[in-house]
Amino acid sequence: MEELLRKLKLKDNITITVPIMKSDFVNQLRRNMDEGSTSTTFAFTEAFSSSKKNYIGTISGNEFELRKRMRFFEANKGGAIAKGKMQQEGENLIIDVEVNGFKKSIIFFFIAITLFYVFFIGTIGFATFIETESSNLPFFVIPFILLHAVMMYCIPIYVIRKSVKNIKNDLEKDFFYFTKKD
Repeated sequence: MEELLRKLKLKDNITITVPIMKSDFVNQLRRNMDEGSTSTTFAFTEAFSSSKKNYIGTISGNEFELRKRMRFFEANKGGAIAKGKMQQEGENLIIDVEVNGFKKSIIFFFIAITLFYVFFIGTIGFATFIETESSNLPFFVIPFILLHAVMMYCIPIYVIRKSVKNIKNDLEKDFFYFTKKD
């Protein structure tokens, strides 16, 4: 499963090296992050928050877990979760981050649409093979349904990939920006 997620780019790793001390980086990260759960169960309420901080998550020791705060009109920006480990080497801080956009709840969605399309295509197929005058279904219906099914599988994967790519870019940009602040 892990290999499939990486192949589909729903999970990825990034290593960021920044010229900052770990304590300064942790302080900068805390200034830009609200402490809280990275679960997106009730994340829709974040849009009503007045906080200007970009991330939500936790920091403990050499590790952190965070995600982007969800805002109005920013669809799925907060979907991917980043888990990182920090390691100080001289003047540089090396941050290894694993970004995971795949949530186990999406499995239910894929099972549900699979069952729906199997039932739907089976019903249409059965109706076309019955020898009655009312079963004159056009032939193009089944390819259209198959095309629709492919799109229903591909769109969530595309959205998750975009979320992983966005948080990787944002983390790289923000972590470098942390070194330039006072």
